[in-house]
Amino acid sequence: MNKASVSDLTALQNTLSNNYYTKNPQSLPSGFNSTDRASMNQLKNGWYWHSGDDGTLNFPSDWGFMFKFGFEGNSDFSALYFVQDRGAIYRCSGNLFGISGWVAI
Repeated sequence: MNKASVSDLTALQNTLSNNYYTKNPQSLPSGFNSTDRASMNQLKNGWYWHSGDDGTLNFPSDWGFMFKFGFEGNSDFSALYFVQDRGAIYRCSGNLFGISGWVAI
């Protein structure tokens, strides 16, 4: 097993503190399309609030929270979407070659 370098650990810590552990969810960029591979690959890891009037497209509901994690850039990722008003949870995943649709879990 390879040991992580200090710079690797520092980069990971910065990513986590800047994206995952924010007090409030981040806003999705206007025009963001949750079923478009390029949109998802360019989105930083973290948690986001989605509302039907924020200029975003193709979510399982009009209101909810999305948690995106994985490699940033054109690589493997997964996302979970929590419907705000009824508790359903959806998952999508993708990589450089494509993206799945939202699937209820």
